Amino acid sequence: MLKLFYMTGACSVVPHIVLEELGVPYEAILVDFAKGEQLKPEYLAINPKGRIPALATERGVITEIPAILGYLANICPAARLAPVDDAFAFAQMQSFHMYIATTIHVTFRQISRPEAFADGEQAKVALKAKVPAAANGYFSVIEQQLADGREWVHGDSYSMSDPYLFTFASYLERGDRGNPELFPHIRAHRQRVLQRPAVRRVLEAEGLDW
Repeated sequence: MLKLFYMTGACSVVPHIVLEELGVPYEAILVDFAKGEQLKPEYLAINPKGRIPALATERGVITEIPAILGYLANICPAARLAPVDDAFAFAQMQSFHMYIATTIHVTFRQISRPEAFADGEQAKVALKAKVPAAANGYFSVIEQQLADGREWVHGDSYSMSDPYLFTFASYLERGDRGNPELFPHIRAHRQRVLQRPAVRRVLEAEGLDW
């Protein structure tokens, strides 16, 4: 059975939702960062990076969301949550996932984990101050993509990219890392994803009021 190591409300909610959508047997295991469980030897033996998510499979552990989603796409092709039979379309999906992972996610970490980027309160304040404008620019690229009236990130079919965008659009709604009112298409997309039963189950399981 697959085991997903997650933290409540963190980016690990993305593969959590995808696993629930796929309907495959899995166990979700909470790693409590407030208690420092991510730095304990037991978890570092699973993921030496001390991060979540981590997905334990019968062949070993996979980390990093784009890699986890790519693996799930390939072991569950019949679910049609990723175009694994179309190399170009799959690369486009991976490109979208990497854009969130390496651009939006890293930018948001400058709000949630400024100490990872700078020392001293003045530097941290300056770092945080640049996040909203940067995030607005990054989300505008996605907003333009959705402006053609498509229902989901890649067109008419729901895919793994949709809970990925949903999660970071939910962080955007906090108001400290960009202006969600600038992105009506992203907000409408977020509401569509929010109505999916699998999404509701995961949010309930993690105790999230998104």
